[in-house]
Amino acid sequence: MPNSWGWIDSKQRGAISYLEVGNVWLASDPLASESHVQDVAKRFMNVANARGKIVSFVPATMRLAQGAEYLDMDAVSIGASPYFDLQAWSTKGSEAKKVRERVNQSIRAGVAVEELRGGDISKAELSELCNGWLDTRRSIEFGWLFSLDPLRFSDRKRYFLARTPEGKAVGLLVASPMPVRSGWYLEDVIRHPAAPKGTSELLVVEGMAALARSGSKIATLGTMLAAYLDLGEPVSRGDYRFAKKLFPLACGHMESVYNFKGVRCFKEKFAPSWMEPEFIMFPAGFSHPVRIAVAAARAISEAGLKNAIGKRISAWRRAPNRVVRQYLLNCNQA
Repeated sequence: MPNSWGWIDSKQRGAISYLEVGNVWLASDPLASESHVQDVAKRFMNVANARGKIVSFVPATMRLAQGAEYLDMDAVSIGASPYFDLQAWSTKGSEAKKVRERVNQSIRAGVAVEELRGGDISKAELSELCNGWLDTRRSIEFGWLFSLDPLRFSDRKRYFLARTPEGKAVGLLVASPMPVRSGWYLEDVIRHPAAPKGTSELLVVEGMAALARSGSKIATLGTMLAAYLDLGEPVSRGDYRFAKKLFPLACGHMESVYNFKGVRCFKEKFAPSWMEPEFIMFPAGFSHPVRIAVAAARAISEAGLKNAIGKRISAWRRAPNRVVRQYLLNCNQA
């Protein structure tokens, strides 16, 4: 299985999370100021190269991609992150009509949202929420990108819990701070399978309203991996044209273990104030895109393929087709 690690710059200028898959390090965008981000990334790459490792930054922001030439890397746009101007955004207007309708559904069902501290959330309720949410989707643990750990660094986060009129916890929104931008990353939007329709939308809307009231400027729902969201010009060096065809193809094959399309549709319907393009960055050279794509596929598949297959089998067992059910029973009894 891939190993997740963290690296801190020796000059304390920044840090990077990364996943080690064979001889490839799949790294996060550096946690560093604008003035240091390129140097922190360069230092990290030097450490990796000294150990015989190849570095890929995924997803990388525009501020890092713009330094691709300095880092001797190529950059290909793979999607975007939706951002919201908290002081101006609302659900009014035709663009957010679907969100408004879903919010009204949940309100009519009596769902209410309250803000809590991490230590005030019942671990039993949290476990039921997380397990129920994971059981209903093609979800996996993949380093920093897809991991589900709501109470990690709970003293720095803000929590919004949705309850039914009977007091049952049916949804949770977790917001992580982005101090440099005076904003918040809406990291986890967890909905229990039994939650009334619109619970997730209500959590996001109520959460962003609370963040706005406290003076925060922006919020984001995080990366949407989508090949068609070509919002930034790629760094047209090396073999980026080949890579631009390769990475969407790899993502398409990974839909069986992670619902990229569903996540994208959910985030898009909130009518973000603007979109910021994000990239995958890799060393220049024809073979590197292939090695990076294989490493990413391995990381995701090894983490989620077994879970995905198990869910498919469970779905087949519940299928109305009696012939299929009998066939599965016979296989188990053989």
